[in-house]
Amino acid sequence: MAPRTETSSPIRTLEMLELLAEMGAMGHMAISERLGIPKSTASALLKSLQGAGFITRDEDRKFSLSPRVLRLSEGFLAHRQWLAPLLPLLEQLRDETNETTFLVERRDDSRVVVARRLVREGLSFTVPVGDVAPLHGTAGGHALCRPGEVLTDADGRPEPVEISAQGVCYLPSAIVPGVGSFAVALRVPPGVPPLAFSLAMPVSRLTATIRAGIAAALSALRYEAEEALGTSHSSR
Repeated sequence: MAPRTETSSPIRTLEMLELLAEMGAMGHMAISERLGIPKSTASALLKSLQGAGFITRDEDRKFSLSPRVLRLSEGFLAHRQWLAPLLPLLEQLRDETNETTFLVERRDDSRVVVARRLVREGLSFTVPVGDVAPLHGTAGGHALCRPGEVLTDADGRPEPVEISAQGVCYLPSAIVPGVGSFAVALRVPPGVPPLAFSLAMPVSRLTATIRAGIAAALSALRYEAEEALGTSHSSR
């Protein structure tokens, strides 16, 4: 049997789709350089994706995603009908805090970013939609913990998460030095994965007043989200 080549790797294929989703139209050489793969490998992957209808090539010989990728998101959303009423609340949280906000879900022992709303002006800490990472290192991961579950850092020590009486988690600088994160878990109905709203910001800008405002916004938003999910009665 011939050895498996890099061109057959599904990981490389996904990385290419993610790159085009993030950057928009790109040329062959730029794609090869950004992914750190030979031009011949990039050519094989591009040919395969173009043949499957997931990417197109324009007059400038640049590649971009085709409308067919919408089928993937449509299938994802079809199994997450609870997402639609939460998106306006995610926007509301962004506008109230002036920070990029996230909706994360737990999948096994990882947290997954299922939606985000970018801040309208200025710089903000952000990660892409679809990002999968371990639970530790962010307040979002702590908010998704089960009762009694303890997350530890790289040295095996419990992370210094702070949880308010209203259930808002705050984790000082962890995975990203100088960036603190906030999150609050949502009570969800049966069949819906554990969910949490979260945001992150540089600790250098985090005054006591700002911190209190973020905690209040998250706490209020949780109630609205649970009203939309039909679970608010369980906490009253």
